[in-house]
Amino acid sequence: MQWLCGKLIPNYHTIADFRKVNGNALVNMFKLFVTFLKEADLIGGKTIAIDGTKSRAHNSKKNNYTSKKLDRHFQYIEEKTKEYLSQMDTLDQEENASQLSDVTEKLDRLKKNKLKYTQLKKQLVSSGEPQISTTDPDSRSLLVQGQVVEVCYNTQAAVDAKHCLVVATHTISRNDRNALSTIAAEAKSNLNSSEFTLLADKGYNNAREIEQCQLLNLKTIVARQELVNSNPKGTTKEYLVDQFKYNRRNDTYTCPAGQTLHTFGTWHTKNVRTKFHTNIKVPYSKM
Repeated sequence: MQWLCGKLIPNYHTIADFRKVNGNALVNMFKLFVTFLKEADLIGGKTIAIDGTKSRAHNSKKNNYTSKKLDRHFQYIEEKTKEYLSQMDTLDQEENASQLSDVTEKLDRLKKNKLKYTQLKKQLVSSGEPQISTTDPDSRSLLVQGQVVEVCYNTQAAVDAKHCLVVATHTISRNDRNALSTIAAEAKSNLNSSEFTLLADKGYNNAREIEQCQLLNLKTIVARQELVNSNPKGTTKEYLVDQFKYNRRNDTYTCPAGQTLHTFGTWHTKNVRTKFHTNIKVPYSKM
């Protein structure tokens, strides 16, 4: 394209604005290009692999806020305000004008920060999101690798096995665990295919997402997540969840000791940090 334009290189703002204004057209053009590749026999359409790439945002961790983080800021401001007011009482008695002026400036700074965090709290509540970023609003604090967390974007890509060509791609602000069915549906639409085999690593292992892919008539193969017992005094390896066998017909589990576990038939709600509600059947043993 640069050669056709005589090496005329547009400013990155121009490119960004063009993409923003013509988002739908670019998506349709990409889909048309995938159709061209398929007609040229460059795409097999039988096996598609899914993976994601984290891209760091310009937004720093400092400018990414959650409700708990804002509450910590409010608590700090309250504690420091009490400390400075106590200092002012002492300095008034000592008639130390220079230090009194310095403490007054610190109190004014705390008031400005409190106003800033109050506005952010309102934005967070109105957005309904668990976190908010001030520099790159669409970016989120995500787990990148191991325990490393960065404020970033997650670019998903579906790649055809024949020549490793990308057949679907989009950018999200959540982890891979909740991304499989959406990128799989996009790949299916772009390929205009009724079925294919879908491959993904253990980061995509989510029963709900796998079920959605199966409803799309896709043979879905996802690596199992390794079960790790972080408590050495807790559950023994022989009694981890993967050792329990499910009987679909009777809706029961068989434990490693050969005992049958039945259900009460009630559902329980488990609250996690992000306030996501999961329904879990609780079995009991007739031992």
